[in-house]
Amino acid sequence: MISKGSLYGIIHAITPPIIFSSLKNSSVYPKLQKLSDQFLKKDRFTPAWNTITGGVLEGRKIFIYKTGVWDNMLSGEYDKFFIDYLKKLDLKGKVIYDIGAHFGYSSMCLAQLTGESGKVIAFEPNIYNKKRFEYFLSENADLKKII
Repeated sequence: MISKGSLYGIIHAITPPIIFSSLKNSSVYPKLQKLSDQFLKKDRFTPAWNTITGGVLEGRKIFIYKTGVWDNMLSGEYDKFFIDYLKKLDLKGKVIYDIGAHFGYSSMCLAQLTGESGKVIAFEPNIYNKKRFEYFLSENADLKKII
């Protein structure tokens, strides 16, 4: 997903400075801004706390957008085939590694499946994903003890 600020930055980066400056000072610029506002509605691209309505994490809170693939996380359908497979295994009390944990959705599922006696060791090299993951865990303190 691209934000209005990101779109502005891209246009600024690829447009020669003299053209960009002329465009910004023209009567066309406000019309382009209005058009971008129509297509890039702020609320669509702003993450918020949402409650998961289905799946193994039903009732848990995550901080995401409500659109696209993220909608599948909220409904509990994200990676359902994988989670359904894992539910067939006895993971209670196990130690599980999540390499490339992204922002923690799968790690949280794994923690739910291993229970309080289990442990999920999550690795995520992207600092922004790691921060969002930590933010998720701030609203899911019981899972934080497992992860």
